[in-house]
Amino acid sequence: MGRQKRVPWEWALLLIPVSLLLTFIVSRHPYGSSLKDETISNQDRLVAAIDAYCRAMSEAPPDVNDDASHVPERNMAFLMKHLFGQAATDANKAEEIARATREILGGDPTTYARDAWGNTMIYFRDGGLGCKPVIISAGPDGEFGFARGGKEKRRDNIRSDTRE
Repeated sequence: MGRQKRVPWEWALLLIPVSLLLTFIVSRHPYGSSLKDETISNQDRLVAAIDAYCRAMSEAPPDVNDDASHVPERNMAFLMKHLFGQAATDANKAEEIARATREILGGDPTTYARDAWGNTMIYFRDGGLGCKPVIISAGPDGEFGFARGGKEKRRDNIRSDTRE
């Protein structure tokens, strides 16, 4: 007995799942990439605003330097307060900071505080390469991985000081 030949519709049934799988894989990559690009764009805006602040104040904005420094919402609110000049005690300096950063950030302090996945990013004044300011996104999984043993969770973090 010979081998039975497959008819064309059987081949179609085999190819449909394969083509659906390939379509899913290919379509997921550009989407994930565009979210990463949007996050990097937000980080770039914040870094530009931090640079403008540095030019006005001759130093980087402070960060939350206590146990809550790893609480993204509090950390970013603290940064935004400084970037919009609301923390300056001198009215002239406050206006100078606000004028310099308003062009970069616009009027809404929360616009660039989140990554493309909707998670609040975090700022460290000297946590970046060369002890420079850094903005960190928790990435797609939404977890920073700061706790002990969190290396696995940090793998998808997106840092403003390194682009991988």
